[in-house]
Amino acid sequence: SSHHFISYAVFCLKKKNSTITFAQGETKAMTVGAALTYDYKDIFSFSTLAEFYKWSDSSKEFINQKPKFQFSADGSVKVTKKLSLNAGYHYMHRATASINSLEYSMPNISNLHAGVAYNLYKGISLYAQFDNILNSDNQYYCCYPAETFSFIGGFNFKF
Repeated sequence: SSHHFISYAVFCLKKKNSTITFAQGETKAMTVGAALTYDYKDIFSFSTLAEFYKWSDSSKEFINQKPKFQFSADGSVKVTKKLSLNAGYHYMHRATASINSLEYSMPNISNLHAGVAYNLYKGISLYAQFDNILNSDNQYYCCYPAETFSFIGGFNFKF
């Protein structure tokens, strides 16, 4: 499928005097992608998504945070009646911005995650999720670094 949409980007540059400049502009993109999902009897599920982007903006300054190509894959498996495992991977290749004849781009994003869930009782489960297992230095947005390897765990209650 493909669609045309408008989004607004925030762009920042670090100047020589250590101040940060923010600007805002309008960007447009043509997107082509495909998604695939497969589920088997509530035992196994898998989904994947791939998207290609063609960006344009009048000043060519605001596309360095935007994806040029994006891929994600997620899967889960129910190991026993109470135990399930999940894992996934997300990759984003960034577009390049041209500013005053110089090329700028933000680092690509590579994020591997995995988790486990265990149903203790009906409606109560224990979970653990590991994010950024590859310990990548990701920035989803300019000047806002994401956490490196992280872990979260807890309980889910369903009423």
